[in-house]
Amino acid sequence: MAETTMAAVIKIRVEHLSFHYGAHRILDEVSALFPEGLLSAITGPSGQGKSTFLTCLNRLWEEFPDARAQGDIWVRLDGRDRLVSAPDFAVTELRRRVAMVFQTPNPLPMSILKNLAFPLRLVGINKREMVRETAQRALIDAFLWDEVKDRLHHDARTLSGGQQQRLCIARALTLRPDVLLLDEPTSSLDQAARRVIEALLMRLKDRCTIVVVSHYLDQIQRLADTVYELSSGKLLRR
Repeated sequence: MAETTMAAVIKIRVEHLSFHYGAHRILDEVSALFPEGLLSAITGPSGQGKSTFLTCLNRLWEEFPDARAQGDIWVRLDGRDRLVSAPDFAVTELRRRVAMVFQTPNPLPMSILKNLAFPLRLVGINKREMVRETAQRALIDAFLWDEVKDRLHHDARTLSGGQQQRLCIARALTLRPDVLLLDEPTSSLDQAARRVIEALLMRLKDRCTIVVVSHYLDQIQRLADTVYELSSGKLLRR
């Protein structure tokens, strides 16, 4: 596991974050620093709120009924720190720049190419050539282009589990996010597919800051520059 340096730029700063579902407290005054251009891992027992913590970083928690968060999260974008909860920080912009990939691959019920075009069209990118070029670049970045270049118009759900997960990563990459959040991205994959995803994440560190939840300790040892453990509502640096 690599060591971070004192000079590292902090990409995400979490200060005194608490989170509740109804009366149930999930996170208790947690604070953390995630350096820019590195891969940070969050581990800990199941059911402790690791996925919930990720959703706080791009406000996905707001989609959950009876949930509330307190505390501050800052993300450094374009050379300045922005408060994630600020009223003038549109959630659409936040989630474009702090993208998330979930534990279970969730390709849309459409072709491989249309899966990649979907987020582009949401932000007004409709020119066919630009969409195709961006999709190709994302598939190359996700180590998937050579496997799907001859079937871009096939249903994305026909891909293997590992390919579907790489497609979901490629879809997140189309808008070139500053931060990539991944919630147990290899838990449903076999060992061979897991290793491909791991190699992909190591290469993506040159492109964006990565925060990954993982319960595989050997994986964390191979990949992570910094490690936090979440247990009993507390997030501690390991």
